Amino acid sequence: MDFRSITIIIALFALSSAGLTVGVNAETRVFAGNILKQIEEGESVNLNDVIIEGDLDLKKLENLSIISSIRICNSTINGTIDFQNKILENEFYIYDTIIKDKANFRGTQFNEDINVKRSRFYKNIDFRGSKFKGNASFWESQFNRTADFSDSTFRDHASFWHDQFRGYTSFFESQFNKTIDFSRSSFNEYSDFTGSHFNGSADFRWSLFCNETLFTHAKFNDIANFSKSQFKADANFKSSLFNHIADFNNAQFSGNIDFKGSRFNDIVDLSQSRFDKAVFFGDSDFLGSLILTRATFGHFDIYWTHSNRLICDDGPTYLALIKNFKDLEQFEAADDVYYQYREWRYSRNSGWSKVIDYLACLSCGYGIRPMRPISCAIIILFLFGFIYKFYRMARSVNAGTNQSLMISLAFSTVALFSLPRELYPYGDECYLKFIRQGINLKLMGRSIRIPLVQSLVFCERLIGWILLILFINSLSRVMIRY
Repeated sequence: MDFRSITIIIALFALSSAGLTVGVNAETRVFAGNILKQIEEGESVNLNDVIIEGDLDLKKLENLSIISSIRICNSTINGTIDFQNKILENEFYIYDTIIKDKANFRGTQFNEDINVKRSRFYKNIDFRGSKFKGNASFWESQFNRTADFSDSTFRDHASFWHDQFRGYTSFFESQFNKTIDFSRSSFNEYSDFTGSHFNGSADFRWSLFCNETLFTHAKFNDIANFSKSQFKADANFKSSLFNHIADFNNAQFSGNIDFKGSRFNDIVDLSQSRFDKAVFFGDSDFLGSLILTRATFGHFDIYWTHSNRLICDDGPTYLALIKNFKDLEQFEAADDVYYQYREWRYSRNSGWSKVIDYLACLSCGYGIRPMRPISCAIIILFLFGFIYKFYRMARSVNAGTNQSLMISLAFSTVALFSLPRELYPYGDECYLKFIRQGINLKLMGRSIRIPLVQSLVFCERLIGWILLILFINSLSRVMIRY
């Protein structure tokens, strides 16, 4: 090394120790010992386009707990970083920087904003138990080994937008007090969010989970947005709490997904999602609506008793869900969903199709409500009974008003159920007087007698037969399951 090079290096070290910015070409090397000395003297660190040689190990500064601002941009750190249990009083910035060795921020407290953007960590990074009091931004960074943020607290907004987590990732029992953004991030290995609390909105849109993912016992107090995310392996949300909207719209699940024992207090949106394997919702509580429009699934394990909270706007999904419930031997749930499916079809029909659907609903509940034909039969019996009484068919019998009504209802019963006239309790003579009554009309000078009662009896018997057929079909459909 010639005299000129030595002079330049000495000048750069002098500027660095004075707290000034170093901004030369990327071949400029700065020794970690000089940076530590600068930190120990309470000066800010501002480095740009440098290569830092050695370990930034603040354990060597045992009497120093509070650190001033640090800004490192477009640089390379060849040694380790150790800020364990330190307090960074001012901003902490690492932009477009490569960290080739381990980074230890365990128990570190960041009182101001931390910005780690477009940086690459080649070895393990440890933020366990750290506290972020300001905004925490890790935009477009790359973590090639373990990234451990377990038991950390984020008091303000946090962003891991478009990050790449290529090793084991842990946010175990971490707490996010405001918005957290993981959108467009990728998790190549095992990722663990067990027991984490998301007090603000949690944004995982367009995220990619390539390995097993854990959200067990997690608590989402605001919107949990996983729309358009991809889970290439199993995902576990067992015993999680969703106090706000759980949005999995357009998500893709290549492995099993487990929501057993979870609680959903608001809308669960699974519309247009694809489930290649099993979905488990056993022992889950749904206090809001479940949206399944154009969802694709195979085994959908859910004990569903709230069909009125099911929202679906396409027929194939309804039919797939009905078949799924039958396969699970949840026949009542299958009937409820089928009933809702027919109601949905009714709302979309018009003309005679709508009329026929209305009659099918009213008479037998689309074939799955066997009590409706009985209810209709009782209504028809009383309706025709009052018609018979209105035409004073019982006046040939010496009876009061109440008895006259009973006589008419008895006649309506015989007619409705097509019983033989011998079963009429008021005798054959009274029955014949009923059946023979009619009205006389004059048409074109000719007198025509219309057998009114016989026509009414024919209509009532026809309705009775129809209701009987509907009752038998509905009852057999409900009782015979195979």
